[in-house]
Amino acid sequence: MDFLCPLPVEPEDCTFLPRLREALVMELYRQSRVSLACLAILTVLMRLIVAGAVVRAEGLRWIFPVLGATLLLRAAWIGFLARFSRRDPSAGVRFLVFLAGSTLTSGCLVLINLIAIPALNVVAAAMLCICQAGISATAMVGMSGSPIVYALYMVP
Repeated sequence: MDFLCPLPVEPEDCTFLPRLREALVMELYRQSRVSLACLAILTVLMRLIVAGAVVRAEGLRWIFPVLGATLLLRAAWIGFLARFSRRDPSAGVRFLVFLAGSTLTSGCLVLINLIAIPALNVVAAAMLCICQAGISATAMVGMSGSPIVYALYMVP
């Protein structure tokens, strides 16, 4: 078992594994373009929702810049791969970079929830939960190429 293809593979199909890994990683990156755009919009919306709680919860001041920087780095990496496709690193390296970016994004979203919800009123907390549900739905579609990436994104 490997992280890109967690399902057992028959011995006669092992010759197809390199192409399968490449196709799965390409699908992750292809789907993530739209997902990152949606996540950026929802991040701005979440920042507006928790604007009043920033005064009461100091940790929110640095979480949104870290989340924004993560999104920008992920978008830059996707743009780099699209532009310089001949210099692509291996599928395993691209997978690990994708996994690191999505896990860091997930960690930021968890911290936003943990810090902001106690400082929000009921309406703002409900709106934040609706934004998180939209992010989860987008992630389900965008990370369909790898159940492991999706699980690591959603578990926190």
